[in-house]
Amino acid sequence: MSTSISNQVHVNYRPEIDGLRALAVIPVILFHAGLSVFNGGFIGVDVFFVISGFLITSIIIKGLKNDTFTFSNFFQRRLRRIAPALLFVVITSIPFAWLLMPSDQFNEFSLAVGSIAIFASNFLFWTQVDYFATTAEINPLLHTWSLAIEEQYYLIFPLILISLYKKGIKFTLMILGIIATISIFYTEVAWRMFPAANFYLFPSRIWELMVGSMAAIVSPYVIYKRFSINNILSLIGFLLLLFSYIWIDEQVPFPSFITVIPVIGTTLILLFTSKKTFVGLLLSMAPFVLIGRISYSLYLWHQPIFVFARLYGLETNESLNLIILFSILFLLSYFSWRFIENPFRNNKVISLRMLLSLVITTSIGFLVFAIYGFLIGYTHPNLTKEGIKFLNSYEGKAIAIPYFREECNFYYHNEISEDCLKPITKDKPITLVWGDSHAQALAVGLREEFGEGHFFAQLATSSCKPKVVNMSSSDIKEYPENNKAQIQACLKANSTAFEYLEQNNIETIIISLKNNYRLVDWKNFVRELEKYRIKKLIIVGAVPQYKPSLPHAYATQVGRGSWVNISKNVNTFLMRNRAISDNTFLENLELESKKIEIIKIHPYDFLCRSENFCNYLVPNAPEKDKLMLFDYGHLSYSGSRYLARELFSNYYAEDI
Repeated sequence: MSTSISNQVHVNYRPEIDGLRALAVIPVILFHAGLSVFNGGFIGVDVFFVISGFLITSIIIKGLKNDTFTFSNFFQRRLRRIAPALLFVVITSIPFAWLLMPSDQFNEFSLAVGSIAIFASNFLFWTQVDYFATTAEINPLLHTWSLAIEEQYYLIFPLILISLYKKGIKFTLMILGIIATISIFYTEVAWRMFPAANFYLFPSRIWELMVGSMAAIVSPYVIYKRFSINNILSLIGFLLLLFSYIWIDEQVPFPSFITVIPVIGTTLILLFTSKKTFVGLLLSMAPFVLIGRISYSLYLWHQPIFVFARLYGLETNESLNLIILFSILFLLSYFSWRFIENPFRNNKVISLRMLLSLVITTSIGFLVFAIYGFLIGYTHPNLTKEGIKFLNSYEGKAIAIPYFREECNFYYHNEISEDCLKPITKDKPITLVWGDSHAQALAVGLREEFGEGHFFAQLATSSCKPKVVNMSSSDIKEYPENNKAQIQACLKANSTAFEYLEQNNIETIIISLKNNYRLVDWKNFVRELEKYRIKKLIIVGAVPQYKPSLPHAYATQVGRGSWVNISKNVNTFLMRNRAISDNTFLENLELESKKIEIIKIHPYDFLCRSENFCNYLVPNAPEKDKLMLFDYGHLSYSGSRYLARELFSNYYAEDI
């Protein structure tokens, strides 16, 4: 988002481009805040790519025509626009990460810091993080992947453009068009074969920048004198962009051929919008222009602010929290733009020598910081010696994971084991456990406690919520067996679930999720379930979840000579999940369904006597597995068995 967001003085300054930046950055911010205003808010990044290609090419071509272009000046301008604000945000993020993250997560964070210093964060996140998975919600530097893409583009594109431009405009457009076409077709293949690389890496994104570059080359020749034509074409572009934000969501393969829609929309706005057109008048309004001017800082700050708020325990889409966080975001962004971005852009205020000294010194510091985190590792300052000893001896995760049955998780496998859904004997009643990785954790205790008399079929897929899917699982072609194929995995899990209901006599369905109950279309879901022979639908609420994790929170209190009370570490956002405890919510569902008994079970209410006290120890559990959760919110082996006994005995124990 660097040049595309941060340039303030362009060739023949066009305020509507600042307004277009605002139209790009606002949906991105809302998307990362967890709001569903724009399902496709992440597309704002693609809009920035097109703008960036357009502006960079305009600057280079003007320099070539005036015989003033030099590589040293070009890269100095890029450095002044990109580095100071970015480095400032990263430096500011480090102490918050240090205080709010457990040691292992902080060490991963240190690698992200180091990757930013060498323009390679997109490569790191390619190997680590699914952009649409829940882990993305607690990664404060994830958004820098797009900056790395642009920085990589700046390193090679000027050389390509200059070498081509000498041979004429038509030749330049032809070669750039060929490169863009190859990139588009590569993208369409890549999202099927290696979706993570498709999302994060340069080859799948270069065509978006190239389209912007080609638009800059042809722009002097395509502006129509007739106002009506410009007005219509720019309005079409505006509507295409809005359509993309609303229609495209995280379930749509992206980037892909579908990405052409917002790219064309952005290009039409860049080519045919002027101050006189309707879209130009709208985007040139003062609020849009102001947001566009500070949009680079807005983009840099929004992800760390939301992530650290979550790590602290705030829910970013609660109204009051949103007001506070957005106020902080805009104040920090304005400060960053006014006192960091602008002074560093002025070589009379900050000399090139001073700029290089600061950037090089800071980048070296980031690399050293990352190397230490990777080779040695950091220990959280709040840990006592006893706490460190506890973490080193605690085996909760190692004990639980083998029981999770990852062979039943479409997140890792495009074909799951047959015994995930087929009981060995046909005389047992079947319960389908459906949901995300938290359903996996719950299924452990259900199988262990009641498996003799019941078969618990498992369709729990990481980061996936139940949804009515009107397609066959066979229509979902094979995807990579890795943990970066969430869209296809979720589609396959849900389509498989409905096929399973069609083919089998299922008595009970148990739904368990991390926390996204409000994102499930329950009315439509229950209406669809009525078509089958379901007797009971049990909706299981979230367990108390801890910041940053229960083992870490417990370890910080061990050895301090007082009773260990870590309920202050419970994430307050779980209060919003009381929607499934609300009588109106249940009554509405029960009114929707005349055939299915709908039951709610809320572990939060069972484990927490009040907001200030939650039980986190499993009675009579072995020391090495005594905590209810092995991380922030997944039930441990002992915790899962305990909750199964306490909360589900009324439904299963008498039948054994």
